[in-house]
Amino acid sequence: MKELLLLIISNLKLKNKMKSLYLLTSLAISVLLISCSQEPETKENLSDPIAVSTYIVASSPVQIPISTSGVITSNSEARLSFLNSGIIANMYVEENQKVYKGQVLASLNMTDISAQANQAEEALIKAKRDLDRVAALRKDSAITLEQLQNATTAFEVAEENKKRAQYSVNYSTITSPVNGTVTKKLMNKGEVASAGLPVYIVTGSEETDWVMNIGVNDKDWTQIKTGDSASIFLDAYETKYFSAFVEEIGISADPFTGLFPIRIKLQKSQTPLAAGFVGSVKIFPVAKENKIAVPMSAIVEAQDELGYVFIVDKNRTNVTRKQIKIEKMLSNKTIISGLEEGAEVVIKGASYLYNNCPVIIK
Repeated sequence: MKELLLLIISNLKLKNKMKSLYLLTSLAISVLLISCSQEPETKENLSDPIAVSTYIVASSPVQIPISTSGVITSNSEARLSFLNSGIIANMYVEENQKVYKGQVLASLNMTDISAQANQAEEALIKAKRDLDRVAALRKDSAITLEQLQNATTAFEVAEENKKRAQYSVNYSTITSPVNGTVTKKLMNKGEVASAGLPVYIVTGSEETDWVMNIGVNDKDWTQIKTGDSASIFLDAYETKYFSAFVEEIGISADPFTGLFPIRIKLQKSQTPLAAGFVGSVKIFPVAKENKIAVPMSAIVEAQDELGYVFIVDKNRTNVTRKQIKIEKMLSNKTIISGLEEGAEVVIKGASYLYNNCPVIIK
């Protein structure tokens, strides 16, 4: 009896296992059928055309700005020195002090210079006296013509020496040639100043004195002309742009950088400026180049100078992903190469596309 009960229980367990296995198998088949029934719908959705807007590629004259950076300096910086050597008697201004045009900044000890001027004056008086005496004797034929000529020459030499001595007296002081600021004081009272050795550096601070010196490569140099407009942005004034123009173009490259010097002149401005301000500049050449430019929205992917756009095929039903080269970013367009004129690029809806994707052009 006991053995019979065990047999019945074993059969029941086996039946339950078979039933569970049957249920699991039925569930797996159902999921597979549902998946298979949904797959055609997904493919059908992927094949639906995507609505896009396009742009016809064409070349046109484009003004390509040239961008670089530089430092603001004064166009009227002066390194002031004495004409003659001598001991500095007075220094009237200090560094960072404002000065005006014609203001005396320093002077030499006049002892030696005045003595030379007095000697030249006395030599001129003597030469004039000698000339008058020789001329009178010549009228009486008491002396030769050569003696008269020698006396005349001596008088003329004395006159020139007097002018030179007076010139030295006049330039025994240093005066400011501009309205500006003393940026450097290089010597002090009591020192011996050599002729031509700078004593002060004065920087002009008039509204029309400011320039930015920059360097450009040979390709950009060929595009720039004197008078081209420019716009300067200074780090010191984050929200302000300064109008400027190309004042001077160098014709010899810097041997260390290989760049050609360009001087940009700032237009008159009421904004305070100082030498040493750092900023960037955009030059707008008058000359324009024929280039292909597309809206920025056409570029769906970019890395360095390479990018990608979608080109509509001839039937205007599908698109192809094409690589292009980015040459310059403008305010609202991008100058590129790698596309032919007449090509139709997608400018709206491009982010939803893929290669050979069907499209509807709005």
